[in-house]
Amino acid sequence: YKKILPIIGIIIFVYLIYKVGISNIINSFKTIKLGYLLIAMVLAFIVMILLTFKWGVILKKQNIHLGFWYLQKTYLIGLFYGFITPARAGSLIRATCIREKTNKPIAECTSSIILERILDLFVIFILSVTGAALLTEFIKGILSKIALAFIIFIVFVLFFIGKKRSRFVLRLVYKFLVPEKFKKIASSSFHSFYKSLPSLRKLAYPLLLTFIVWIL
Repeated sequence: YKKILPIIGIIIFVYLIYKVGISNIINSFKTIKLGYLLIAMVLAFIVMILLTFKWGVILKKQNIHLGFWYLQKTYLIGLFYGFITPARAGSLIRATCIREKTNKPIAECTSSIILERILDLFVIFILSVTGAALLTEFIKGILSKIALAFIIFIVFVLFFIGKKRSRFVLRLVYKFLVPEKFKKIASSSFHSFYKSLPSLRKLAYPLLLTFIVWIL
């Protein structure tokens, strides 16, 4: 899969360049203001450090202790695969790097990345609702639509973050869609994933870091 994912990403990248037009891209580079570019580069560096630090905090809540620079390198690897794959699914390759370093189950290594995404979406919704409240006079119905989507997201997360509740739904998938030879692995992965999840109270600090990152 490490060979297939980049190929898919390159195909998408070439298609986007074709649709946008090389001349348009070149003209855009000509209009870049170097001052703004420098500010953007500095902010990007700070954001990258904070993203890695936040991920490290989540991992420590799961009793996974790794050096910052190893996590930084792993995060950059995940960014590369994320940029060249649809929906940034390739960023989950970070879980395989953690597994190789710690020998922990892949489901346990993946949970930190999923928690990271959930925190990102939560903050994005908070900022979106705030922005929609300011724009509600100009775009009718935008606040109610975003608020409804936010509520659905919260209900979905709260439902599946509970092991017993999610087991009720996923049992149907396990029974009818998972092949017999993979059932034991699926069951073990399910228990490893939920065993590694920290309590919501322990996610307050990573949530604060997430706010800072998105504001930057």
